[in-house]
Amino acid sequence: MRTEFNWHLTAWKSLGRPSPGDIIWETELLNHSELVMRKRAYQNSTLYATFPRDPCDSYVHCGGNGNSVLNSSLICQCLKRFVPGSLENWNLKDFLKGCVRRKPFSCRNDGFAKYLQLKLLDTTHNWINKSKNLVECMAKCLSNCSCSAYTDIDVRGRGSSSAIWFE
Repeated sequence: MRTEFNWHLTAWKSLGRPSPGDIIWETELLNHSELVMRKRAYQNSTLYATFPRDPCDSYVHCGGNGNSVLNSSLICQCLKRFVPGSLENWNLKDFLKGCVRRKPFSCRNDGFAKYLQLKLLDTTHNWINKSKNLVECMAKCLSNCSCSAYTDIDVRGRGSSSAIWFE
């Protein structure tokens, strides 16, 4: 998703001198947004810190259809109905291949599994509607075989916005 905005905070040089200082916090777009702290000096900058701080904060650390759980012996787990894409890599804690369906997808019989408290998926292949509630969103998703997920995106809990992802 592109917004064409570059958000950043710049420290003042000093309390009595409110002009841009050397330290800057900014969002850097590499593969996905990441918060970084830099010290600028002329044309060069030194990277001081980046966020996310733990593997579960990194986008797609567990690959597609995987879930990161910090207090688990194996930090990545496959969602219901999915298995590791490469069991050999998974056992070596290389989760980049993510998880694949346990059974081939059947448009008519699969339905959807409910997941709570997960980060939203990549927004490359999705559709957002600010006026459809969750029931309407589910009906639209069930009528399209390329629909892979749907959710309520109204964080206030009023259920007036939804998103659908397509494979």
